[in-house]
Amino acid sequence: MKRYIVIIGLSFFAIACKKSSSNSTSLSVKLNAVINGTKYSSENTSIAIFQDHQLGCLNSKEYVVTDAGYIKNAQYDLDVYIKTNRLALDFTTKTGVYNLVPYIDGTNSCNLDISVNLSRSINGSTYYCTLQYTGKESNITSITKVQETSSDVLYNITGNFNCNFKSENNNAIIPVSGSFTTHVRAYK
Repeated sequence: MKRYIVIIGLSFFAIACKKSSSNSTSLSVKLNAVINGTKYSSENTSIAIFQDHQLGCLNSKEYVVTDAGYIKNAQYDLDVYIKTNRLALDFTTKTGVYNLVPYIDGTNSCNLDISVNLSRSINGSTYYCTLQYTGKESNITSITKVQETSSDVLYNITGNFNCNFKSENNNAIIPVSGSFTTHVRAYK
């Protein structure tokens, strides 16, 4: 999958952290996952926006797709994304159960939907896994306003997911579960 990434650099976060109080939220993207029984985790200190001005289930709204974590190792690549309303006036802070979808682009997904993608590396070949539609769930457990400026609002979002993938090389079912913390921007 091609990735178009715009990374808001560490210098922005250094300035934001300097201006914030001592009880501010850490600005990092964290992903903890269990893939086929093995625990993995990752953390980075930048927000990656993959698609801006994205359409969604409501054509009258604009959406942003943001990185919610990435794990890459010798055996698996796991990508997690979250889709949110682009404009602050449309942004919701309602926690709960949201859709877990295989692809988060286009009109197949809505605000606070999660996309989880998995591929496997076996003997130098990459095999893409198919999200199974039974036994999948996604929960947004917390949405907290971190910072507000005259142009945007930064939110901290935490959530979890549970799903199964079918490997294309041998049809094996691979259970995947995890939790994430990420930050998203809603623009004024």
